Amino acid sequence: IYTEETVGNLDEAMKLYEQVIAEGDTAQEAAAQAQYRLALCYEKKGRDAEAKAGFEKLIENYPNAKDLIAEARKHLPSALKLLPTPWVLGERMQLNMKLPTGLDIGTMIYMVDGAKHDGKDVTQCSTRGLVTINDTSSYSMVLCDTDTFAPIESFWKHSLLGEAQADYDEGSVKVDAIGKESRLTIDFTPPAFDNEQCVELFRRLPLAEGYKTTLTVITSLGGSKIVLPLTVSKIETLTVPAGTFECFKLELAVVAQTFWISTDEH
Repeated sequence: IYTEETVGNLDEAMKLYEQVIAEGDTAQEAAAQAQYRLALCYEKKGRDAEAKAGFEKLIENYPNAKDLIAEARKHLPSALKLLPTPWVLGERMQLNMKLPTGLDIGTMIYMVDGAKHDGKDVTQCSTRGLVTINDTSSYSMVLCDTDTFAPIESFWKHSLLGEAQADYDEGSVKVDAIGKESRLTIDFTPPAFDNEQCVELFRRLPLAEGYKTTLTVITSLGGSKIVLPLTVSKIETLTVPAGTFECFKLELAVVAQTFWISTDEH
């Protein structure tokens, strides 16, 4: 801090902060402070993208540094913005699965319905899947707040991978997996979303060419938390059996997936 603020040598201070972070396994409190100060240095140098990534790394890697996390949030863009729901309750969307050779191997059906939880109206996102090539089947269900889309509870069963129940709280989720004795608790910084509601979530993002955001996704069957950067790389015209559509090309580099979502409000 002396090198940064008194001497005014940002480059040297950044090297020192990076050294403290690298030794952070034995000094978590100092590493968190260094991560925060490093992000501040990037901000002072006008390197906004690296500053944002630095503040996000603090939140992700040092969840116990509550005071620093609160300060870091002041330097980050406002909370994730979602568009109004683009569906009518009772909607069914069927996507057929093919291999690159064109061979049909199964189908996924995505369903959006109204439901009740503790007497409150909520949204239920559910899926049914069948892969005919090996008779694999799956079912998932997520109850979520209609406005914020925050997950409340979820269930996911896969004929090969097993099944898991997840119960969400303000900053954590408890996962019960069949065949495992202990209950797994995963902490997160809100907002976080369940893997099995993501197809619907993507449709509520304010997509535009060049749009970028990062989501925290919980996968209950995997028992893990994924930090998922999203980018709309361009707008493409896509022809499928349902017709020809102008689409946002939404790319998920971490999981090597691409979604094409039509540019109309639905």
